[in-house]
Amino acid sequence: MSAEAALQTAIYDTLEAGQSAVVFAQSDVPDNFVGRYVVIGNDTLIEWDTDGRTGFEATITIHTWDSTAENRSYLPLKGIMGDIYNLLHRAEVPITGYNTVGIDFEFSETYLDPDGLTRHGIQRFRVYMRG
Repeated sequence: MSAEAALQTAIYDTLEAGQSAVVFAQSDVPDNFVGRYVVIGNDTLIEWDTDGRTGFEATITIHTWDSTAENRSYLPLKGIMGDIYNLLHRAEVPITGYNTVGIDFEFSETYLDPDGLTRHGIQRFRVYMRG
């Protein structure tokens, strides 16, 4: 399994087990899905090797959406984002084939999508992993 796939699988498993929103891989969101959901978005990997071990410094972006009609507040969205923060920041997430050296929160942002109804949150985390 590639480092990218191992990282996405680990993040997916952690988010699915630890918070209430539906979790999708980026290409798996059904058309016209209505609800609160999380999508594991883009990632970057750069080499973080030492003389004897391979390693990567990665960033991974997590998107959160709330398209429910009954609540037009950002609070439910921010609650899910808080759960994601608690699950990932400084966590020991098991990544197949790698040791997690650390996961650090980098930023978050919330805004209203162009449809005027859907709340959208973005978070990015930096992951350090060694083989």
